[in-house]
Amino acid sequence: MTVNPYIPPLRLENLYIHNERILPSREKGILESRLDDQKEIILQYNQTNFMIEYSALNYIFPDRNQYAYMLEGFDSGWNEVDNRRTAYYTNVPPGKYRFLVRGSNNDELWNLEGTSLMIRVLPPLWKTWWAYLLYVVTLLGIGWIILRYYLERKRLENEVKLKQAEVRAREEFRQERNKLFTHFSHELRTPLTLIVSPLEEIVQKADEFSDKIRHSHRLMYNNSLRLLRLVNNLMDFQKKESGMLQLKVTEDNYTAFSSEMCSLFTDLAESRRISLELHASHPEIPYWFDRSLMEKVWFNFLSNAFKNVPDEGRIGITVEKGTLQELASKVPVIRLSGFTDSTIDYILLDVTDSGAGIPEEELEKIFAPFYQVAQNEHSVSGTGLGLSLSKSIIEMHHGVVWAESGPGRGASFRSLLPVNKELFSPEELFDSWQYQEQPALQVESKEEAAGSEKKGKKIIRY
Repeated sequence: MTVNPYIPPLRLENLYIHNERILPSREKGILESRLDDQKEIILQYNQTNFMIEYSALNYIFPDRNQYAYMLEGFDSGWNEVDNRRTAYYTNVPPGKYRFLVRGSNNDELWNLEGTSLMIRVLPPLWKTWWAYLLYVVTLLGIGWIILRYYLERKRLENEVKLKQAEVRAREEFRQERNKLFTHFSHELRTPLTLIVSPLEEIVQKADEFSDKIRHSHRLMYNNSLRLLRLVNNLMDFQKKESGMLQLKVTEDNYTAFSSEMCSLFTDLAESRRISLELHASHPEIPYWFDRSLMEKVWFNFLSNAFKNVPDEGRIGITVEKGTLQELASKVPVIRLSGFTDSTIDYILLDVTDSGAGIPEEELEKIFAPFYQVAQNEHSVSGTGLGLSLSKSIIEMHHGVVWAESGPGRGASFRSLLPVNKELFSPEELFDSWQYQEQPALQVESKEEAAGSEKKGKKIIRY
């Protein structure tokens, strides 16, 4: 029998994607010519289900031709499919592949060289190299943000810890300072009281001594009183800091009280030829307040005024009573923000001097503990506690205090106090009969008051 010696060539005939035959067309961009003339085809990530049709050009009993194909990079070996003329692939991942096909004639003479086609499957947009680069950059950015956040949080935590440590250190220093001042105050108060009482007796017998000796006694007595007043301020400040400073309010005529306070400075005003004037809007202003504590407020306000006013200057004191609407034009709006009851009366106290004034940047600082403005020729060194203590006392009376000043118009210390008994708790109310029976509770120094009461003298409480 004669054997067919013809080795047939292989041809790639058709390409199908999703069972749709692809014809040469520039619109779809897959085939530009016949499939057999293409060296490479490019498929998108969603075109990975494709079929390739091929044939061996042997026309003697063509149904006995045999085939084998392989997709390099996807198949692990040759697929022998007898006389089937199609190769079908599904879900081919992105990458570069080479499709190979071999064929034989009817007498099984094989064309081992066959034919081939390069196939490149493109990745989706989110799997391209620059997408991965973007992912890496994004992850690095997120990592940097997280690291920056962690480092910033650690820095803020360290700052908070440092500030807390500073606050604790300041608080410990403040407490130790207050304890030291309190200890000194207690140690100094008794001997000062014992010094003041004999000096007061000597001053009262001034006619028995010469002018020079009387002047020296008066000087010692005044400075002893000043030292005692400083000691009392230190003790009151410690009471305020520890929450032990309590109100004992009783009803009194605030106008008469104001006049009494001004009379204590009459001699000083006359000696320096200072005009000291008191103007009250009403002859009687009933007001519930702690007399002994309010005396400290007046004494500190007037003391500061005399410190800052020059000789032959002027100190004006105004006491007005009215509603919020009536006083609104005389009080800065910011000072009225804490008051909402427009049905009650308020007392506006204004102590103004004709001195050089206070720098604007120091107006809020002067009420801080131990803060002192620059001294002038009439000022004497103090503890810087008077105004701070006065502010606390006024706030305990549910009022506000502030200072005003300007170039060439001196300084004004002003306070606004609500006239309302209901603002005070029952523990803070002090009936008038108790006030009369227990005057010692209104005196800072019992020993100092005792000597004056025996002589029937008027007690000045400070």
